[in-house]
Amino acid sequence: MHYQFESPEEINLNEIKNVLYSNRLNELAQILEITKYLIRVPKSHSIIKEFKNSKLGFVQFEEDKYEYKDDSQSRFNRGELTIKDKDFILSNNIKSYEVAGFSNGYFSTLADTELFDIYAKDDVKDNFKQILYNALLGKSKSINFFYDVYCYPGNVLKMVREYDIDVDYDLLFNDFLDYLDLSQYALKE
Repeated sequence: MHYQFESPEEINLNEIKNVLYSNRLNELAQILEITKYLIRVPKSHSIIKEFKNSKLGFVQFEEDKYEYKDDSQSRFNRGELTIKDKDFILSNNIKSYEVAGFSNGYFSTLADTELFDIYAKDDVKDNFKQILYNALLGKSKSINFFYDVYCYPGNVLKMVREYDIDVDYDLLFNDFLDYLDLSQYALKE
């Protein structure tokens, strides 16, 4: 059976593909017939020929409408940028302090410090305070979101070392203790 309309009772081909080539195919066909489920198949998929000669109900769809996109523009729109977006960042003139507010794709900011290697060392050094601010608050051009800052404290120190940023370590340590206090972490004294 081949249907052109969309049904709310559809199952994606990827979810049942293994069953189609197993000794459970007849059981699957019975279940789909009883439940009135249709198999969603991309129009360009070669399995359609096999479906047309079977009792399995299916519906075709255009892949590009439903496909998850993972290009630089899509990641940017979701508030994510990584080192693989280097060309996108440079071609769109996204500043170092703006990049800092983007997630690494795992809802964490300032997790991948190599992202800042695409900028001049002086640029990162001059904008370091704004980089820290945007990373902590998740402020970016495309989205404002509170991200995980698990890597933040360690990567701040890493960037201080890599970009030769002058730091008063006593003040930095006291600020870190304030951060821990506000975060309700307890240190043994």
